[in-house]
Amino acid sequence: MQTGQSWVLYEKPNFKGEKIALDEGDIELTYPFDPPEEEEEQQSQRNGENGQNGQKVGGEEVVAAKPDRRFIIGSVRRAVRDYSVPEISLFPEENAEGKKVIFRDTSDDARIFGFPIKANSIIINAGLWLVYAQPFFQGVPRVLEVGGFPNPAAWGVEQPYVGSVHPLKIGEPRVEKPGEPKLVLYDKPYFTGKSRVIYTNMRDFMTRMDRRQTAFMCSAGSIKVQGGCWVGYEKEGFRGHQYLLEEGEYHDWRVW
Repeated sequence: MQTGQSWVLYEKPNFKGEKIALDEGDIELTYPFDPPEEEEEQQSQRNGENGQNGQKVGGEEVVAAKPDRRFIIGSVRRAVRDYSVPEISLFPEENAEGKKVIFRDTSDDARIFGFPIKANSIIINAGLWLVYAQPFFQGVPRVLEVGGFPNPAAWGVEQPYVGSVHPLKIGEPRVEKPGEPKLVLYDKPYFTGKSRVIYTNMRDFMTRMDRRQTAFMCSAGSIKVQGGCWVGYEKEGFRGHQYLLEEGEYHDWRVW
């Protein structure tokens, strides 16, 4: 089980080869980049027919042992949080030529007049997309990241048809208590040191400039967001770099 993040598994090192996208939740994987056992059995039978499956020793035929299947993952990448609207553009011709078809959300049946969309080239403007050749998410999807795919080989297919598409919901804020905003600030990492609970907007908690403040903190070492979705600012007065803080725990500044 994995929670709060989306990941992409790659068949080879350096983020090469086949890809599998893991969304939040329980996912069972069985030898993700090995050929199915049926294909292995067929290959083994062909090898036997060609005389490669065994040899005679002392008048008896010795059959080679079936190799063990191995669970191999070449590299792993955490999907970058992206709060923009997902967008995929499908083009009937290579190199993004022809009238494009755009999707910005899930389509369980992307067929037009009963026929799959011909997509000789694809551009992903935002999001991480699962692209299926059949409608209703049948078959093994192609996992496409942001970028351009000028021909079918670039996005890993021989027949450039699309029957359904689905963007993974990467980085959507998780808010279970939108009506109960509560944030706890600690001046040291790992939720230690002096703390302060905040329930509403606070324009300056680190200096004495706000006369209404009776206590101040020199730094924010760690944060617990116990309710709502907050925006933290680098400087007082809602200035500087912004940080979107959803419900959860941030044990030091590197986390947010």
